[in-house]
Amino acid sequence: MKQLYSPTGRPLQHRTIFNNGARRREFYFYVGLIALPLIQFVLMYICVNFRSVLFVFQEYDQASSSYVFSWGSAITNLVDVFTRFSTAPELLISWKNSVLYYVLQLVIITPLSVLTSFFIYKKLPLAGYFRIVLYLPNIVAGMATVLGYKYIVEFGLPALFPNSSLIQDGSLFFNPSAAYGTLVFYSLWTGLGGTLIMIKDVMSRTSLELIEASRMDGVNFLQELWHIVMPVVYPVLTITLYTGVVTVFTGGPPVYMFYGSEAFSSNIYTIQYYLFTLVVGSTASDAYYPFAATSGLLLTLIAAPIVFVLKYLFEKYDPNEDNPKLEKRRRKKYGLA
Repeated sequence: MKQLYSPTGRPLQHRTIFNNGARRREFYFYVGLIALPLIQFVLMYICVNFRSVLFVFQEYDQASSSYVFSWGSAITNLVDVFTRFSTAPELLISWKNSVLYYVLQLVIITPLSVLTSFFIYKKLPLAGYFRIVLYLPNIVAGMATVLGYKYIVEFGLPALFPNSSLIQDGSLFFNPSAAYGTLVFYSLWTGLGGTLIMIKDVMSRTSLELIEASRMDGVNFLQELWHIVMPVVYPVLTITLYTGVVTVFTGGPPVYMFYGSEAFSSNIYTIQYYLFTLVVGSTASDAYYPFAATSGLLLTLIAAPIVFVLKYLFEKYDPNEDNPKLEKRRRKKYGLA
């Protein structure tokens, strides 16, 4: 490194945390700032998942009521997971329900979030009212929302539609043909508010000069949304899309909040609910921990590559002007150097 000198000819010292008080205070502030999230990451992710990894190599011994460690247990647990996931009827239903829920979120919540956010962003009539009503379920405690929804479904709907065949068969929550749809509707309704606020705030970053110029060129309402606002929202929107793949395994309607660990029918099971009730609730058992841990690890290994591939593809086709890959494709298309 080249030595620097002051105008008087004296050598200048590089300021580091070892010879400069201001740099040292900045360093202490930085350490204090990141200490809490790092501790949380170690405790809530590394420690928890480390114990789960150990369960993969363990089997539960009923005689001694303890876990027995062996390398061969991993093969046994993996075979058990593959067998049950491919043959158990309740798990096949769980797969169907979990994938269906993700698809419904993709085709219903995502477009509705964008359109509603744009409606509020443009400050159209009743925009403030819809903003409060749609975000209200995210402000109220989750259990209070569940209780309110249960009251409406069990008492309000029968009073409004006394001749409905679905309701005449009993409560929608205990009707095998309607229970899962009832739960999905609750999840879609409560899930709309969170994405609504996030997307609307991102839309606020759209250049006002660009919007004014587009109006002078005769751009209509939908053209403004598609060609001007959507590229601004694209990075945030794609993050929710490719990370949402994980919800096939870890998401779904809150079945446990409505039914506890003893759902009346396997027709409403999801992958999350099935694995969760193996280790929590009245149906849980210590013997299920190796199976649940092995399932979680295997599903992580399946989901992670999918997420990274989708992330790469979304970034590659990012329509924003500052995307270097977009500029490269344009040059290739028009034969420019």
